[in-house]
Amino acid sequence: MEIIKNGIRLIITIVFISLFLHSCVMDRVYYYNVKNNADYTITVSQLYKMQLQGHEHLYPDTTLPQEAEFYPWNTANIGQYAMVWEQRQKLETIMERECVDTICVFVFKTEQVQHYDWDSIGSNYLILQRYDLSPADVDLLYDKLCFPPSEAMKNIHMWPPYGTYDESGNIIRNKKETSYGSSTGNTLW
Repeated sequence: MEIIKNGIRLIITIVFISLFLHSCVMDRVYYYNVKNNADYTITVSQLYKMQLQGHEHLYPDTTLPQEAEFYPWNTANIGQYAMVWEQRQKLETIMERECVDTICVFVFKTEQVQHYDWDSIGSNYLILQRYDLSPADVDLLYDKLCFPPSEAMKNIHMWPPYGTYDESGNIIRNKKETSYGSSTGNTLW
């Protein structure tokens, strides 16, 4: 009789532990951040929300949207992280389910975001970096996105290309054609 009671207790314990662990997994939140390794403050934004809401602004059109949504958590001081997404599922799972094959992440110099109006930023394409992330990139670089881009990021699609910035976020190449995406022909550098 004691063996049966112990067996029932064991089964009940296993069931409760299983339910508890299942609820913990369901409550997991995935944070996707960009680490700021530059010598200045950065602000990040992305087009993911617009893409899932059916807006016409979809990759490969990499012009900036007409409106920007910047929140305090989008800004990172030197050595800190700026949150790009907070999801209850892995982002690559959501991208596959919603048939979104590329998500653009934009990195701006915070000083410019505070100084210029959004029309000027968009028309002059005043970005420091744009990452065009596939589901495989998101999976590979989970919690490893940074600005300037790291060696681990050199094979993802980005503009300007990998190697434009040194490890402090200073330009190391003299780019002549930096108005990519700009209809005004203005240059960034």
